[in-house]
Amino acid sequence: VVTTVPSLQIDLTKPGDSVTPTSSNSPGGEQSHNAIDNNTGTKYLNFDIVDTGLTTTTGGGVVTGLGLISANDAPDRDPANYILSGSNDDGATFTEIASGDVPEFLERFERQTVSFENDVAYTTYELIFPTTTGSSTCCMQIAEIELLGTPTVPIVSNGSFEADDVPEWPGYGAITGWTGGSGINDGGP
Repeated sequence: VVTTVPSLQIDLTKPGDSVTPTSSNSPGGEQSHNAIDNNTGTKYLNFDIVDTGLTTTTGGGVVTGLGLISANDAPDRDPANYILSGSNDDGATFTEIASGDVPEFLERFERQTVSFENDVAYTTYELIFPTTTGSSTCCMQIAEIELLGTPTVPIVSNGSFEADDVPEWPGYGAITGWTGGSGINDGGP
C-alpha cells in the first residue's frame, strides 16, 4: 500500500535524480541536470528553441504545480508554455497531467509558479516547453525547475513502518518513526 500525505507540498526533484534532455543540443556547462540542481547560478540551455525540456525520475509523488526560475540571459529565451506528463513504466508511456502558459518573468532569476489539479502519483515526469516568450533565434533557457507536489511514502498494509523504508523525507530529513496513523514523527522541518 502506498499512501500520500496530502498537506505537504514540496519540490519532488533533487540534485542527482536521473535527468534526460529532449536533445543533447546544449553547451557542456548548461546541461539539463542543472535545472534540478537547486542552484540558480546554473542553467539548462537548449539550442532547439521549440519543444525543449527534460524527463526526470523522482522518488515519486503527486505533482500539482511547477516552480520555474528564469535564467540569467535574454528574456526571449524564457519558456512561454509547458506540457507536463507522468509515467509509471520508466518513461515507456506518458499521460498528460497539465499544460498551459508560464507566467511572464519580469526579472532575471525570478520564480514563477503554476498550479493545477492532479491526483495521480508518478515516478517519471516529462516537462516540455513548446515555445519561448520571444522570437529567440538562439535557444530556450531555465535556471531551475521544481515539480511541486506531495511525495509518496510506502507504508506496509499492517501499518508498520521501518525507518529504512524511506530513509529521508525530501526537505525534512531522516524519518525516525511512524506514529500509528497520525503522521510521520521526524521532529519537524
